[in-house]
Amino acid sequence: MNLKKKYKTLNFLRLQKYINDNPNKNLKEIGGHFGVSRRTISLEIQKHNLKYNNKRLGMKNLNIHNEIKLYIESNPDSSMSEIASFLGVTRQAISLSVKKYNINYKRSKKRLKIDIEKLKEYIESNLTLNSKDIGRVFNTSSTYINFLIRKHNIEYKILKKLAK
Repeated sequence: MNLKKKYKTLNFLRLQKYINDNPNKNLKEIGGHFGVSRRTISLEIQKHNLKYNNKRLGMKNLNIHNEIKLYIESNPDSSMSEIASFLGVTRQAISLSVKKYNINYKRSKKRLKIDIEKLKEYIESNLTLNSKDIGRVFNTSSTYINFLIRKHNIEYKILKKLAK
């Protein structure tokens, strides 16, 4: 079927009904349903002044800096991604708002206290594990495990896994 022909048959009433029935669909998904592009759907929404709550609004469309301030005050350890998800905007929108409105946001990174002796014992008893696997056991990143190995001069050399 020709896309132009399908587009000509795109009825804005059907479009509004689909948007109402599927409030969590983004423009790309709506366009896929009707067999047209995301841009076409966006133009139709504007042309017919249809009601659509964009899930990924940027700072141009929202004035949310007060909501961001309140959320950060009550959840100081939240990441920008968590804040964005809660408010329904992009992480970039949060970052821009924090900079633009001088919002005090300093996420405190809480490092896990890893017992170095336990780490040494674990590495010695599991010579076939790489730092990524060790990190999973200690609930941290492989980068941090490698940092601790270097910092504390832990002897660590991966032995190739034994053949089954």
